[in-house]
Formats: sequence, C-alpha cells, structure tokens
Amino acid sequence: MSSKTSKNIVKTSKHNEPKISIIMDGNTKELDELEKLDKLVLEPKTFYKSKLIEETNDLYDELENASSVSLKPKNYGNKWTDDDKKQLLDFLKKGKNQEINYSEIADKLGRSEGGIKGEIKKMIMTRYLNGAEADIIATELNIQYKFVKIIIKTYIDNEIVNDINNLEKENKFLKLKMENIELRKMIAKLNYKK
Repeated sequence: MSSKTSKNIVKTSKHNEPKISIIMDGNTKELDELEKLDKLVLEPKTFYKSKLIEETNDLYDELENASSVSLKPKNYGNKWTDDDKKQLLDFLKKGKNQEINYSEIADKLGRSEGGIKGEIKKMIMTRYLNGAEADIIATELNIQYKFVKIIIKTYIDNEIVNDINNLEKENKFLKLKMENIELRKMIAKLNYKK
C-alpha cells in the first residue's frame, strides 16, 4: 500500500461553469499547478494577461541580451579616419574590371555597405569640387566612368533644385516687398486726400 494521501478538491465558479476535480498528493509542485489552475478557472482574463506580460518581459530580456551582441559592423557610425580612407582607396584600386564589391570591402573595413557607398560618393565629389574631371576621377579611383558621372549628375541636379527653390523663395519675398511698397503708397495718397 502506498502512504500517499489523496484528496479530492472540487472548485465551482459563478455562472454554473463545470466543476473541476483535482487529486493532489501534497506535492509542492502540484500545489503550484493547482494555484495556476485556480487562477485560470476563476480569473481567466487576469491569468492570461499576467501570463502574456510575463512572456513578453521574458522575450524583451532575451532581445536585450541579444542586442549586446551587435549585428552592426565594428566601425559602424564611427568617423572615417585618413587610414580608413586610404584602405578604401587601396581596395578600389585592387578591384577587377572597375567593379566594386561593396560587401567584401565592408567586411574588411568593419563598415556597412551603405557606409562604403557613402564614402566613395564623398571621394568622388571631393575630387570633382576640387576641379578634377569625371574621367580622371574614374581612373584614379578605378571606378566605372558611368558611375562617376551618375554621382556628379545627381549632385548637380540636387544643387540646381536647391538653387531654384532658393530663387523662388527670394522672388516671393521680393514680390511681397513690392506689394508692401505699393500698399504704403496707396495709404499715403488716401491720407493726403483727407
């Protein structure tokens, strides 16, 4: 014969919900399970809400721990040093057929592909604004001439748009100033006639 003691626990709830019978043998773990079951039966909304919050907090903790192991490259967001720029230039010069392997360069420099592209654009524009022609820039950086022209054209287009916007603003301002002068003249005439 077993020395375990069995008890029948019957719980009823409001609204004539079914009765639940649980047999427990005094084991602490089973008592915890019984408490959870009580909460589930007697307070289902509260139980599920607290369970959801608990699980959400656990996931949040996991994400926080995972974010400490960064997926970003080691130099992500850091300012480009002269040494970084020299290494990028060396990678460009070693490239084959003037094709740029952004992911390979990014891996080796600890940068993102976007960072590599941005720095190459800066290199092109710095040379262009200092008077270098597109074909010389393409040769110097070992980049396709067409790519250099696109970067320069995009820059010029953006500058033209900015200049046009500024001119339009200035024109509107001058127009308002002229209207203001005309209104003052009209007011002065009206005041003079009185």
